[in-house]
Amino acid sequence: MLKFSDYFAPFHKNNSQLIDIEKQIEGFISASEGLNPDQQIEKLKELRIHQIGFPAEYGGTPTNTAGIVAVCSAMTSSSIPRGVVTTWLMNILVSRSYLLNHASKELCKHWLPQVVDSKKVISIAVSEPEGGANPKTIKTEGKVAGDSVTISGTKTFITNGMIADAYIVMAITDVDASGKKAFSAFLVPRETAGLSVEPMKEFDHMKPATHATITLDNCEVPVSNRVGEAGVAYDKYARPFPIFESVVQMGTQLGNLRILITECVQAMSDRTLYIDQIGALASALATLELTAAESGEIVDNAAMSSSLNRHMLAFNQLVENLVDPERGLFPQLVAELTSNGDSFELDSNPAYKSLVGLAKFGRRVNLARSKRAATELLAEIS
Repeated sequence: MLKFSDYFAPFHKNNSQLIDIEKQIEGFISASEGLNPDQQIEKLKELRIHQIGFPAEYGGTPTNTAGIVAVCSAMTSSSIPRGVVTTWLMNILVSRSYLLNHASKELCKHWLPQVVDSKKVISIAVSEPEGGANPKTIKTEGKVAGDSVTISGTKTFITNGMIADAYIVMAITDVDASGKKAFSAFLVPRETAGLSVEPMKEFDHMKPATHATITLDNCEVPVSNRVGEAGVAYDKYARPFPIFESVVQMGTQLGNLRILITECVQAMSDRTLYIDQIGALASALATLELTAAESGEIVDNAAMSSSLNRHMLAFNQLVENLVDPERGLFPQLVAELTSNGDSFELDSNPAYKSLVGLAKFGRRVNLARSKRAATELLAEIS
């Protein structure tokens, strides 16, 4: 049986704080036993798990991105629901990626200690009802006049939107003669006059994480609430964010993979019949853990790089090779289990369904990553 610390072992490199964080997470998982998801979220707050990943000056326990991947893996491996992990994770990611990395010292001093203390939730508002997060279709405007900016528009698919205390809103602040838009991001508190929040239909697999649509009707905030530089927010902040998110979500996939491997092996009446498959699964898990740990370290140094692109491509392809319904190792293994008289239901398994869903998404984004990797390799060869 794996010790709890084994879940963190591949992520210890360059991460001296992770040993203390392991103890925090182990305590949370133990205290969460028997609680429903809403109660688990309250337990996250009570045990101050939101301090993970922030500097000590804001009351946090520092760790690099690889450490957050490890936390996601440990939580998921311990059957903490995806919605609970997502609720915690998105507050951490948004607050780190936007506020900690780009906001003014004044904004950080005001908001980050409250995030660390589990008193405030920050959400990112980029996507819109028509066109999603495509900058060509974003219509929300921010009109700057003196020391204030007035923002009008609609944002949707906001994770944690119903529990957020503030939204970082992506808005057009200028359009040049050619029609090119310049974007800036502003922190808009929930109580701002003219801001209304409506719940979206929840995704069953994400409960109790909430999603919302917000409407901003001439919402006025100080220009000092701008997050980062003016006019460059989409390219510098919005584009890299899904990359950070994808790297951290590797932890969710690792956690589900550990669950699936454990349950498959437990279904084997004679494990000696499956030594080759068990060995292949062990090798794949170790490779994925190392790839995730390295990806976490790389992403802290560059939002996107050739090596990170290849790491993410390899990770997604290996997961797909394990779970693909037509040719994956797991479906083949379950077919062999069935032929030997053992029983294991794969298609309805929550961990498997989550892995298949993320693999489908990864397949789409891998097309662009494959082209980039191929172009770079061809250039190296020539």
